[in-house]
Amino acid sequence: MFRRNLFVGAVFMVFLFLGTLLRVAGFRTYALVSNSMAPRCPVTSLVLARQAVIQSQLKVGDVITFIAPTPQRQIVTHRISAISGVFPAQAIVSKGDHNPNGDPWILTPGAVLGKVVVCIPGVGAGAYIQQSRIGFLVFATTSTLTLGLFVYHLTKKEPNETTRKETAHFSG
Repeated sequence: MFRRNLFVGAVFMVFLFLGTLLRVAGFRTYALVSNSMAPRCPVTSLVLARQAVIQSQLKVGDVITFIAPTPQRQIVTHRISAISGVFPAQAIVSKGDHNPNGDPWILTPGAVLGKVVVCIPGVGAGAYIQQSRIGFLVFATTSTLTLGLFVYHLTKKEPNETTRKETAHFSG
């Protein structure tokens, strides 16, 4: 039991380290919440986007993650379908691969959060759930409890043989 908990704790720490390393290296992860980029990137895919994108080097066909110019300011991942103008006064038109029409908005380069490097289908389910408030609370609570149990098991002293015999003697 202890070895299994130790393994789970170690895996948790590795993922925490990798996530921190990716962030420091200038990458962010996002979960797709719709099928607009299917079949290549269906809903619950995890996309890894490079943050430090040189905006003037974006081109038609690049997949980008951006803040949609809507009141909800949702984060969207779509492909660039057209660019007009010269940087920094560019107008970027985006479209989901699975959508029949382009997006109803025009993006400025400042709305782009990153250029997608890789899409991993199905892996973003946890991040997808975590994006809601309740999902985040569940994730945070579960992570804290897991880490707490891991630390407890590391610091818990195993009963020695004498203690076990005394306990057996008193219990009947």
